Formats: sequence, C-alpha cells, structure tokens
Amino acid sequence: MAGKGRASVNDMKRVEVLVLMEIDQQTEDNGGPYGFSRKTLAERVGVSPYRARAAIDRLDSEGMIDVVSRYSDDGG
Repeated sequence: MAGKGRASVNDMKRVEVLVLMEIDQQTEDNGGPYGFSRKTLAERVGVSPYRARAAIDRLDSEGMIDVVSRYSDDGG
C-alpha cells in the first residue's frame, strides 16, 4: 500500500484487479451474476470500503462492470 493518504496508481490498479477477480469468482460460484454490497466486497478483497468504492466507480466508468442499486421492499 502507498501509506496514508493518496494511493499509488499501481495500488489502485491492484485493487481493481482484486475486485474483478472477486466478482468473477462469486459469479462462477453462483452460476450467474451475483450482487453484494460494497462493504461485503471490501471485506472479501481485504481493503477499506473507500478503496473498494473507488475501484468499483472506476471499473463502472470504464464499462467493465455494471453497478445496479438494490433496495429492500421497505425502500432501505
């Protein structure tokens, strides 16, 4: 890791790769697209929720993943 504060480009790319690998593994294990919270993804990848969110946002903006909001029946 790059220490406190800003992450290096290499670190950001590493987190993106870890996120993609986790999404791929969960999709394969579940036989199709699999959704989970950003917090859960961060825990599985071993990074902070902030870094996971930043990686997800970059991957989404590059068209590599689709981010879909999920809500419970009560709107939460």
